[in-house]
Amino acid sequence: MPRFTLDLSAAAAARLQALVTQWNENNGAALTVAAWLHMHVKELAIQDELMATANTLREQAEKSAADAFTAAHWDPSAVNQNYLYEWPFQALLPVSSPRRRAESDRSNGR
Repeated sequence: MPRFTLDLSAAAAARLQALVTQWNENNGAALTVAAWLHMHVKELAIQDELMATANTLREQAEKSAADAFTAAHWDPSAVNQNYLYEWPFQALLPVSSPRRRAESDRSNGR
């Protein structure tokens, strides 16, 4: 693997150390300046592939969510006749619910 040497002024080295210290505090890490630079250079080298992979995963997740929504979407033409739908804003009542039986009994004169 090729090795590189950086020449930095004392002020630049101090600023870089401050950045690394802050990054370590924010991320619970203990990287040296050299390790921090190595990590960021590697990130830069793979960022295009990383972004493409992330976009592919996002698109797959969006498609899965859309497919799940479509599969779960209520189709009014396929209403299950075993449920009583009441308006406004009342829950579905199974045919065998006590309330449904009582309503049925009242309407049948029982």
